[in-house]
Amino acid sequence: MGWVHEVLEGLNAGRTVSFRPIGNSMEPRIFPGQLCTVAPLDDKDLKVEDIVFCWVGRGHVLHMIVDTQDNRFLIGSVKGKINGWIDREAILGRLVAVQD
Repeated sequence: MGWVHEVLEGLNAGRTVSFRPIGNSMEPRIFPGQLCTVAPLDDKDLKVEDIVFCWVGRGHVLHMIVDTQDNRFLIGSVKGKINGWIDREAILGRLVAVQD
């Protein structure tokens, strides 16, 4: 759980954190190994196509909001895989930058 623990610790403390995710489910928006910066949530509304760091099912993912309904959010990859509906409390941060 190494990097996830560090990301969670930073976001829970109100800090912006950076990490390099693995996997290709977010290509072409995020490629494996790119430096992703995630900020704690602010008062801005979450919207479709925001990329968020969240808890879905049994793990933490950096995926996209595909739909919203009554303060619930459908999470999925940019390749069309749907992870499922989650509550606002399961979203821990929002992607603010991607670098090589």
